[in-house]
Amino acid sequence: MESEIKTRGFAIDVSRDKLTVAKAELVITQEKREVEVNEVREFKYDNEGIEELIKFLGEYKEGIMESTGPYFFYLH
Repeated sequence: MESEIKTRGFAIDVSRDKLTVAKAELVITQEKREVEVNEVREFKYDNEGIEELIKFLGEYKEGIMESTGPYFFYLH
């Protein structure tokens, strides 16, 4: 019998005007490791957009963030 481990997480790409967010699952079996992207959305990079982002993430509590400038200070 093949065992399977699933871990949920998200990734955020921070730009000057928008946040691009992907929700995904890491699936690990004896044969392979695979990331299954469930959904990708963009949000405005303002207070309203961040509130929508929090609702979108729901139960997804662990993630990573990438920024190409000092934009992450505001999100943090």
